[in-house]
Amino acid sequence: MKFKKLLEKYKISPAQAFFHLPFLGFLTLLGVLNIANGYMSIENIEEIQSLQQEIKELRWQAIDIESKMLSEAKESQISNRVSSINLEVSKTVPKTIVIP
Repeated sequence: MKFKKLLEKYKISPAQAFFHLPFLGFLTLLGVLNIANGYMSIENIEEIQSLQQEIKELRWQAIDIESKMLSEAKESQISNRVSSINLEVSKTVPKTIVIP
């Protein structure tokens, strides 16, 4: 009822209103696509943020593992580990072979 009064107020015939119906449908479709795009971009932003946090945690783990490996590679640590199998650190300097 209100729609009919609106058409009468602006002197729009039902044929003219029907003529503009595809355009209104197109505008509605654009509005729905805009809303869907907004939701999808929010999901992408949240996924990017979670991946950035995971990268940060993995970077800290890599730094921690690297520091542990460097401390294990020290000569004193190696000599302590190989002492159980009766290996000792050589006291002499190794000889170099020069090929002319």
